[in-house]
Amino acid sequence: QLWGSYDAQKLATELKMTGEEFNEKIKVEFEIDQELNIKLLFCQGKPHYLISVPDNISSLNAAEVIKISPLISERRVKCDIAVNVAESATAMKTDAHTLVFDMEKDYTQEVFEYDSDNNSEEIGIISEALPPVPLSGEYSFYFQYRDPNTNQWELIGKLQPDTQTEYPCEYYASLDNKGILRLHGGTIPYWKSNNSECLKQKGYVFEDELQYQPNEIEEKRNPFSGTH
Repeated sequence: QLWGSYDAQKLATELKMTGEEFNEKIKVEFEIDQELNIKLLFCQGKPHYLISVPDNISSLNAAEVIKISPLISERRVKCDIAVNVAESATAMKTDAHTLVFDMEKDYTQEVFEYDSDNNSEEIGIISEALPPVPLSGEYSFYFQYRDPNTNQWELIGKLQPDTQTEYPCEYYASLDNKGILRLHGGTIPYWKSNNSECLKQKGYVFEDELQYQPNEIEEKRNPFSGTH
């Protein structure tokens, strides 16, 4: 039984590519939401991410506070950045904080596109999912150099999640080359378009619907028919 299908050859023809060229240049991902709707995401090369500044994404100028620019060099952050530092101190646990960005880790560098600044782009990195929002209702971000003589965390600033979601939401942090630290509700979206012409530009993601395939299923063999 088929769930759905998609005519990739038709898409290749629209892009004036041979099937071999399409398979070599274009990558595809599946995106399935909580209602089991399936979308196909096509991209030439590695997808870029969209930073929607007008959406009032919470942000801090970390470079200005830490007094280092750029904060990212050769895939590494120049200091540790963490949350839950004050909470771990209150609990008398010096290691209960959560590292958001680890200065000893090599990060995958991503390309950020900004929809409010003449299609400018910036190199940046994305954190793993942050721990649950503290009882205070905001994340406090701290930085620290790994100096055994001080071992002290200093406050960068606080960011309050402002996304109202129907379902529980995880939060992520991003840091760009300019040292801007942002808080995002949910995973950061790709730089997307519903026009297949965007695939001529590397990093742009074309989003399309899976074409559902009708199937004749015997009701007695359907476990979801409600008759069992």
